[in-house]
Amino acid sequence: MGKIQTERLLLEPFVNVDFEAFSALRSDPTVMLHMVGGPTTGQEAQELFDAYLAAWQSQGLGMWAVRDRENLDYVGECGFWNREGEVGLTIRYLLHKKYWGRGLAGEAVNAAVRHGLERADIRHLSALALRDNTRSCSILERLGMNVVEENHQGVEGFRRYVLPLNE
Repeated sequence: MGKIQTERLLLEPFVNVDFEAFSALRSDPTVMLHMVGGPTTGQEAQELFDAYLAAWQSQGLGMWAVRDRENLDYVGECGFWNREGEVGLTIRYLLHKKYWGRGLAGEAVNAAVRHGLERADIRHLSALALRDNTRSCSILERLGMNVVEENHQGVEGFRRYVLPLNE
């Protein structure tokens, strides 16, 4: 599946040198405010990062490191994840707070989903977002995703979205 370029971003599979930036992003309490489970420890980040790397090897699809196309700075992550207990793939994304409010999350999500639908056999695509994270909910709704559950996994306000796909 490889790299994706948008007007402002470059999405490419993670490589080992991305770990430090990845870990810093996932340990930031402000960035992780709307993520169930909150900030990750160094060990948790390492386990997740290793799983991201392994997904590309085993499935040929996974999470991309999102970079600024101009300077290649690490912006965040976006891509597809086999979330335990979910049917099919889940789209997930997370950006460093200095990149918020610029439309970059929507740009990354749109590019990833379009790329995945064109090049992979995705039969079911879902996403999860806390209701209070209105920006994230808006991104998913603009993508055409529908709320199918309001309190997913018993978490108040934890919405489960599904993208209607023709089978």
